[in-house]
Amino acid sequence: MKEANPHYFFKGEVDRILTAVQSDPELYIFCKFLWRTGARVSEALGVTPKDIDYAKSVVVINTRKRRKDTNHNREIPLQKDFLEELKRFINSHAIPLNWPLFPFTSRTAFNYVKKACKKADFIDDRSHPSSFRHSYALHCLMNGLAINDVNELLGNRDIKKTMMYLEIVPVKNKINDLVW
Repeated sequence: MKEANPHYFFKGEVDRILTAVQSDPELYIFCKFLWRTGARVSEALGVTPKDIDYAKSVVVINTRKRRKDTNHNREIPLQKDFLEELKRFINSHAIPLNWPLFPFTSRTAFNYVKKACKKADFIDDRSHPSSFRHSYALHCLMNGLAINDVNELLGNRDIKKTMMYLEIVPVKNKINDLVW
């Protein structure tokens, strides 16, 4: 049996969600973090200020879906504008270096995303944190990142898991562009 396509938002839809929750700093930065990193909820809830490397413009994410006997971290590049937003959020909330950026449960995270989507008038089955992860993957592919790079950014063990996005965003056939 074939898996259903993942639920996702296009960039304009994510922008609409973020605009709708801009007045709630914690909700805004949480949704934006999911969108800009492609992190799983459990991974996002584990991020602390010390995981953000401002010099390298990355956040270090602990990939929790790997084998339990190994600790696999991955670096997700962040754009300068978002790094500055994260820094302001951390400073304004006086978050200590070893404390989580988002000190709430996964249930609260799900409720936050549902609330954000409702504020933006998205009342459908995309109101889920994983929708931001899927949106991130699709956005990367639509902007030319190679499937192997997207797989690494997502922290997927098996590339087959990442290849499901190719059914939604077909890779352009470049045979016509070749010079013979």
